[in-house]
Amino acid sequence: MNFRQLEIFRTVIEAGSMMGAARKLNISQPGVTKAIAALEGSCGYPLFTRQAGSITPTPEAWQLNQSVERVFVDIDEVRRVSLDIRDKIAGHLSISTFPSLASRYLPRLLSNYLRQRQDVKISLQSDDASIETEHLHKVERVCVLPRGHRLTAAKRIKLSDLRDEPFISLHAERIAIEHAFSDLDIGRNDRIETRHSESACAFVANGLGVTIVDPFTPAGFGDAVVTRRLDPPVYLNLWTLWPRYRVRSKVTLEFIDVLRDSLQKDLPPSGPD
Repeated sequence: MNFRQLEIFRTVIEAGSMMGAARKLNISQPGVTKAIAALEGSCGYPLFTRQAGSITPTPEAWQLNQSVERVFVDIDEVRRVSLDIRDKIAGHLSISTFPSLASRYLPRLLSNYLRQRQDVKISLQSDDASIETEHLHKVERVCVLPRGHRLTAAKRIKLSDLRDEPFISLHAERIAIEHAFSDLDIGRNDRIETRHSESACAFVANGLGVTIVDPFTPAGFGDAVVTRRLDPPVYLNLWTLWPRYRVRSKVTLEFIDVLRDSLQKDLPPSGPD
């Protein structure tokens, strides 16, 4: 049994004859007859009685046709939904944003948007409603230097040592780093800004400057870079993000404990040099 056989069966029922179904489907009458015979073989019972050149659906055929009709109704619905998706008038939008945007601006925008898209469903939530944070650990950022740089001779790097060095800053952490320098009234020679710590370390590895990043990333660059701790330390806080309305499983809580213990052991906030 396949879809084409069911389509031909349905058309025979509608047309009332094999010839009529063949004309509607633009295929040969022997093709219709062969498909119906194959479907009857799959079903294990006759679907039509044949006499005097005409056919009559059996009671089993009418019963089967009810299910076949539901299939085609569902297909028509799938086709309609597909067209709606293509025309961007149906779908489900799940929007997460910060509270000030969710409280005033977005409702006004979405009101106009949904008037033109009756079949679009919206889930709107602000970040603080769906996500809760929990402090995990505090680690020291490190100064990353090119191999052979003059400052690699030092055990710790003072921010004042970086005053005239070409500096590669991270866009996401720029404010924290700027505060560290400005609190000590130290200027900085910004040369490159990037969004990713991997990119910052890659620039350092190619001799384009120095950077301050998390203690994890430089390990991937082997001996192409050298890391040194800072004096005074510049800290980076690590957080866990939790779905607010989902129960925390035991295995998840256990893993967080393992992660926290590992971080405290490997990267103590003010560990030994």
